[in-house]
Amino acid sequence: QVSSRTARTTVWSAMQALLVAVARARTGKCAALVHWKRTLAAPRHPGKAAKDPRRPTRARAGASEEVDWDLDVAFGQTEQGQVEVGDEDWGKTILSVVEDILGPNRNPKLEQCQLYSLRVLPRQSLVDVRLDRLDNKYGSPTMEDIETFSREFNARMDLAVQEHAVPDDIAVEVSSPGANRSVKVPEALERFRQVPMDVTYREESGTFCQAFELVEVLPQDGCAVWKLADVKANRQQGGKGKPMNKKLRETRWKLSFDDTLEVRLHVDL
Repeated sequence: QVSSRTARTTVWSAMQALLVAVARARTGKCAALVHWKRTLAAPRHPGKAAKDPRRPTRARAGASEEVDWDLDVAFGQTEQGQVEVGDEDWGKTILSVVEDILGPNRNPKLEQCQLYSLRVLPRQSLVDVRLDRLDNKYGSPTMEDIETFSREFNARMDLAVQEHAVPDDIAVEVSSPGANRSVKVPEALERFRQVPMDVTYREESGTFCQAFELVEVLPQDGCAVWKLADVKANRQQGGKGKPMNKKLRETRWKLSFDDTLEVRLHVDL
């Protein structure tokens, strides 16, 4: 006799394969779907695929027709290190589960992964988990990372639901930080030295945003030195169809950490 749990798992596996194919066809993203104790529906708002090799890699846990799947709209942009668990106790349980998965006794397959951000919206029963891979140039976890984390997460969530520690109708998205991820200043600057970054900074004449590449970090002076990145937006300053001229290439900006308001990886569209 086949148990209801086994039958449910078999049916779910077939649905998962179909929905992965649909997600890939509709969005151009690599996606996996995972779920516990909830009726699954395909995403209603898959969003546009980023025109960049750093397309977000995502797995989703739990969904229903009532849930707005555009969690980027629901949550807004994420920040590295951002943790918001809300006022409900189950939000703290979610954080504890994530910290356990990525703790010292983690699955070896997740050795290079750490938590980028975690946000919980208790009223909407939504959870947004984003993973950072330390040995990737852009911090993007692999599909295997996402799937491994999701399996570990679901196993723990099954127990938490049985113990009534969390509701059984939570929608969870596990994903990469995204192409336009934030970069902590000054801690993460050296890590992304070879990657163009959008730097928002303050000067006496106002606030500006430029696509820069890091030249060096001067922690003793509390600042970093930047140059213009060789990206489309900057090349246009030298004239249409022309490379950046020598003056643009050799200009340097020395910006204090206090005046550096935000840094994000640049997406060269």
